Amino acid sequence: MRRFSRRTVVFARFCETYSWEKPHVMIEALFQPIVLGALRLPHRIIMPALTRMRADAWGVPGPLASKYYAQRATAALIITEATAISALAHGYPAMPGIYSPAQIAAWRSVTDAVHENGGRIALQIVHHGRWSHSSRIFVARRVSQ
Repeated sequence: MRRFSRRTVVFARFCETYSWEKPHVMIEALFQPIVLGALRLPHRIIMPALTRMRADAWGVPGPLASKYYAQRATAALIITEATAISALAHGYPAMPGIYSPAQIAAWRSVTDAVHENGGRIALQIVHHGRWSHSSRIFVARRVSQ
């Protein structure tokens, strides 16, 4: 008996339920409101997390981040790029953090810009665990500089 991957099974179920004769029905569903927990979203188009790698050497998102996310505020929900929860949590260069006062202030300006444009935003917090490397740890840079 052949075993199928989960992706194949999900796609097969999608094909069974999708109305190929009426594709506009699926498109119309994208623009229907939805409730996700405490969030009431005006439609179902959600911007997924994308790796931007535009933070400065201390993991602080710059003004470009505010502009970038504010321009995408029409998405029902924006999920930010992976954001380190500590100096030891960074997994790649130019990754933003959320553990220092400067980083918190920068993310506040990002969320304010998104909210001013009517958007909703969620911060994706991460710790890269064993994937983190001493060359990516900001504490080591602070001591050596």
